[in-house]
Amino acid sequence: MLDDPYSAVRFTAARALRTLPGFASVEYDPVGTPSEWRRAQVDTVRRWRSAQAPSTARPELLFTAADAAALRALQGERDDRPVSLRE
Repeated sequence: MLDDPYSAVRFTAARALRTLPGFASVEYDPVGTPSEWRRAQVDTVRRWRSAQAPSTARPELLFTAADAAALRALQGERDDRPVSLRE
């Protein structure tokens, strides 16, 4: 979610990530560039994998290469149309 097209989702994902043990110091700018978001996502997954013992694997997180198809399927169900709210 750190590279989500919606800035509110990126902000919420970063805030939630920082509540996890070992991730409080993650530097991430939800209004940065798409390449920065992707780099932060890759770094976060790498950090997560190195911190987790094999016995604590969480298949619902879709972190493996085999999960790529499942992740693409979920993303394909999203409605990414722009949302404009008039205040």
